[in-house]
Amino acid sequence: MRKFILTVKEADEPLGNGPLNDCIMSSIAADQRMFGIFSKMMILKTPGNNFQAVSGAIATLDQWFKYLGINKIRLQFMNFDSEFFKTTINCIIKMDHHQLINKILTLLYYHSSLYETELRREIYGNYLLDEKFQELFTHWDEGVRNTYQQIILYKITRNKKTKIVQSDKATIMSLKTQALEDSIDFALLKKRDDNLAKMEKLVNSGTASGYDNDFVDSQQIYAKKSLAEYEVYAQRYQQWELSDQEYPKLIPLSMIRGTKNAKVDAS
Repeated sequence: MRKFILTVKEADEPLGNGPLNDCIMSSIAADQRMFGIFSKMMILKTPGNNFQAVSGAIATLDQWFKYLGINKIRLQFMNFDSEFFKTTINCIIKMDHHQLINKILTLLYYHSSLYETELRREIYGNYLLDEKFQELFTHWDEGVRNTYQQIILYKITRNKKTKIVQSDKATIMSLKTQALEDSIDFALLKKRDDNLAKMEKLVNSGTASGYDNDFVDSQQIYAKKSLAEYEVYAQRYQQWELSDQEYPKLIPLSMIRGTKNAKVDAS
């Protein structure tokens, strides 16, 4: 295995293609720790100022995540370098290229089931809800906001909201794996709702106008608009919650409104 890792490290070809990539995925299936090793190798070799290279790296991660899902492998906190992963996402966000940010958020939406217990709490709670809520919920690009809004509605929890709220407290406090998942669901749901309440308070205070202004920050410009957008998705979530349907695919607000240039009333 050491020789193979060295071969991958010294490889000139992109890791997402060819026989080498097939071997990488097989090794990941055999030992999930290899996912962290190979993803770190690929990311460190990716020039951050090259759009195509970064986009290709995200596409490769998507391919590897899909492979994990097919093989029913879930990532665990002890075997996954969450700090490096968060730093990678931070770098993409700081590039402020909306297509790349949307692409990495899409990854987090479709592969949320791969993160087990404490790793899910770290990525979807401590990172997405604590560190990045304000930045992503009030992002200047509507597509980025819409993807983030759907993540915090559908993907931060394992269960539907009604099931979480109705969970028995004694069960939540149990140390069993499923009960731990339920406990994390409960904590992340509360964290999300607390963040939304703070944002609503900001809007109601009159600090956030809902109108573009180059001299105020993104939170003041887009908070009101984003809350209105979120409400549209929340209504769709309530309908989905009553159904037996699978998780919905990401959908931009413009498609819900029926026209590419549709606007949300934030007046």
